Amino acid sequence: MEAQVAALHTTWFTGSGAYADWASTNAGGQAADLDYNHDGVQNGVAFFMSATGLATNPGVDGGKVTWPYLNAVTSFEVQVSDNLTTWLPAAPGDIATTLPPGQVIYTLPTGATRKFCRLVVTP
Repeated sequence: MEAQVAALHTTWFTGSGAYADWASTNAGGQAADLDYNHDGVQNGVAFFMSATGLATNPGVDGGKVTWPYLNAVTSFEVQVSDNLTTWLPAAPGDIATTLPPGQVIYTLPTGATRKFCRLVVTP
């Protein structure tokens, strides 16, 4: 039986208009959960990474996935899945963060045969 873990939510914030200003210039004013330029990265994640053009989701390097954390947001969560259908919050002990500008680092569990992860951002 797999235990559910508490979600990691962060509340560092750059101001109420920060995402709206970025989105009007870089995402056609679209919501954070959409993908304006169809690069496979949701607008909120692109804002989080301070991308101004095509954004790229990071890959696994040394058993870790690292997102650049350049814009503060109201909340974000690293989620994991075994099947791309059911997503659960990653274990807080598997996540390291530093204040922006910085990084969010997810360390894959040891011995995991298949694990997917994603970053969900709410500006």
